[in-house]
Amino acid sequence: MGDTGFLPEEDDTDAPPDDDEGIDDFFGSQKVYLIELNDSGDTVVYTEHYWFQYAGTPALKIKEDMEVCAPRSICDVTPQFWGEVKWSPTGDTSLAHKTSVYYKGAFMALKEPEPVGVGVGAAPAEEPKKEEEPQGEPTGP
Repeated sequence: MGDTGFLPEEDDTDAPPDDDEGIDDFFGSQKVYLIELNDSGDTVVYTEHYWFQYAGTPALKIKEDMEVCAPRSICDVTPQFWGEVKWSPTGDTSLAHKTSVYYKGAFMALKEPEPVGVGVGAAPAEEPKKEEEPQGEPTGP
């Protein structure tokens, strides 16, 4: 068959793995720090070093503060997205920052770490107080 001008099809043997391939290779034993619903109604699970986002509210096999040895032990459903997370202040579980997303066999750094809501053991952030202007007698002619 002659040259059609299109790029040749990629050989499947060299294709990057699906987003969930190798998910257990990075993990090791981790503690589950936080489970929450995001603004889209998806379930997000945060461990010591990773975050996992599942569509909707699937049945989870874990609870906060549990140790898990593999992401597949969190849920029978494969996560839509996952990546690395850092907690701040460092060594604390107060605030999670998504720092990367796993895509086609590699962690892709997020341009700016995405802060996540309040984590385990942290008090909610307080609203800044508005300063009241002093109320006095009107002055004038």
